[in-house]
Amino acid sequence: MKGTISAIADWVLVVMTILIGALAAYNFVMPRTTPASPSPIEVGKIAPSIPGIRYSDTSLTVILAVSSGCRYCTNSMAFYRSLPEAIRTKEREVQLVAMGVESSPRVRECLVHNGVIPDVVVNGREAQLPLRGTPTLILIERSGRVLISLQGLLTGEQETHVIESVLHAH
Repeated sequence: MKGTISAIADWVLVVMTILIGALAAYNFVMPRTTPASPSPIEVGKIAPSIPGIRYSDTSLTVILAVSSGCRYCTNSMAFYRSLPEAIRTKEREVQLVAMGVESSPRVRECLVHNGVIPDVVVNGREAQLPLRGTPTLILIERSGRVLISLQGLLTGEQETHVIESVLHAH
């Protein structure tokens, strides 16, 4: 009787370990596909000022709020890498501002490692933007008006919408 109970307990322990391991692996490997949601910075409103950044210097300011440990940020790097060139024209200059809660050198290193070359890197805490998470993408026109503000991993449709919105603005 004692041996049977011990064997059952061992079997339950093995099954539970396998289930927990499978769940952990699934959550780590499988990216969530929920579309990005609006960030707390409202489209159409004037963006809060960021120390050291003048929106009027270029036609468009692209703000990327990222974290080096964020897998959704890493999954977004290909789009971030292509975004400035996709929306930059002879008439439209673009400044790419990276923002993170980590030190500016660490954020720059993460982006450059992924082929994203920011013009400026600022500390998100010092910028005092009401961001809730990473990645966050904000596009601001020369006037300071927010054109796009999204938080989270973008779907392919949302990426296309971002580029089309910029190209059709003005």
